[in-house]
Amino acid sequence: MHAEAEALEERIGFIEQQIVELKDFQGGLERIEETKSKEMLAGIGKGVFIKSTFEKKELFVDVGAGVIVRKDLGSVMKVIGEQIERLETLREDAQERLIELKETFDSLIERIGSEKLYKGHGH
Repeated sequence: MHAEAEALEERIGFIEQQIVELKDFQGGLERIEETKSKEMLAGIGKGVFIKSTFEKKELFVDVGAGVIVRKDLGSVMKVIGEQIERLETLREDAQERLIELKETFDSLIERIGSEKLYKGHGH
């Protein structure tokens, strides 16, 4: 039971980290959507940026296996929103299970304490 609780706590932490990263990404997409400028600094990794310009607010998305597809900003924002919702649901489920485990553990501890008290009175 203790191992399961630790695993759940670790999973909740990982899910929360993913939610924060997706919300940061979502915020960046919103700034692109709202900007009137055709220029931006694009991150190319390790804190390095390049000044770039764009004609349309289209994104190129890696969908796996080296395949890159063109997506409009709205559809990418929709997918990110759906991913955040799914992760929030997973986090809530894991938190509920963790609460159940803690309640079961507390109940067992209370029962053990009661049995020791009962045996200690000479019964």
